[in-house]
Amino acid sequence: MSPAADARCAELRNLMADTRAMLARDSAAVRHLQNQLDDLTSQPDPDPAAIAELRAELGDANQKVADDQQQLADQQDDFESLCSGSAGP
Repeated sequence: MSPAADARCAELRNLMADTRAMLARDSAAVRHLQNQLDDLTSQPDPDPAAIAELRAELGDANQKVADDQQQLADQQDDFESLCSGSAGP
């Protein structure tokens, strides 16, 4: 493989590692928000406005996770097509 191709494969490995870390952080945020929502809704008289706000935040967080997953899949596809034959991610 050419030096330029090796460099691109290394760059893709780094991008995938960064995306995996971002996905882990965003997934943790989703779990945290879900726990908050569960705690709030289990109260005897939960605040409907607070529930609506948490649901909106949870929706945004879930979208970030979906975006991260798509980005990682795209990066993995690029890696496989450009770097087949080199060491895996």
